[in-house]
Formats: sequence, C-alpha cells, structure tokens
Amino acid sequence: MKECVLKEYELTVLLRPNLSKEEAEATVSSIKGEITQRGGELTDETSRGMMGLAYTITIAGKKYQEGNHQLLRFVVSPDQIVGIESELNLSEDILRFKTVRYQEIPIPTKKLPPEAKAAEPKAEAEVAEPKAEAKAAEPKAEAEVAEPKSATEVAEHKA
Repeated sequence: MKECVLKEYELTVLLRPNLSKEEAEATVSSIKGEITQRGGELTDETSRGMMGLAYTITIAGKKYQEGNHQLLRFVVSPDQIVGIESELNLSEDILRFKTVRYQEIPIPTKKLPPEAKAAEPKAEAEVAEPKAEAKAAEPKAEAEVAEPKSATEVAEHKA
C-alpha cells in the first residue's frame, strides 16, 4: 500500500471584477470547500483585492483589464491537485488560476555567516600578497621627495 505524502501548494485565483463582495466570498468559499473535500487543509488565505492586469483577458466576448486576486495556501496529496483544478475550470467566476508547489525561500541577510567572514580575509590576503611581491620587484627611486603635511612644512619647503 502506497503511503500518502502531503505537500504544500499555493493557489492564485483571479476572479471576475464585476462580482459583488458576497459573490466573491462565495466563490472563494467553494474553492476552500473543494480543497477540504479532497482531504486538504487550508494553511493561509490572502485577499489581494482588485488589481490591474498586465494584459487584457477576453472570455466569451467580454474583455477584462482588472481582476479580484485571491491567494490560498494549502496542504493536500499531490494526486488531488488535478481534481481541484478541474473543478476550478468549471467555474464561470474564475478568469484564471495557477497552482504551484509552495516552497519557502529564505531571504538572504546582509550579515555574512561566520564561515564566510573567515573566508573573506583570506581572499583579501591572497590578493594582497601578489601586490606586495610586485612592489618588492620594482626598483625604488633613490631621490624621492616627501610631500609636506602641515602649513609650516609647506612654508619651510618653499623657502
């Protein structure tokens, strides 16, 4: 018997903009019901509200330039995704949807980990060594004149 492995998914749904608030809530509720009916568990729900689209969507002769964005995150068995998506295809209130496997990506911070900090000076030292060798190989001019540093030294230098 095959073990059931649950995976986390994120579903972005674009609802028709002309739906009332109650109709939009009913559509989202039916999506959530479909997920739970298929053994899934909702972990997060976010309504992004009405947003403009990057391109016009034409469905049955109607052109949509904005839509009501909904984001649902849930855990379900991978073999149930096809059934959920087929039910979403039947709804006339949904313009588009996209289901992806959810994977949290850590955001890098500006602080370097200790091992990276330890490696960083080595890289600078490696770069600094060839410079030191190159300077040692260059002949030094014997009559180098030191630049004056203070105003009194400047006056003495000019005199």
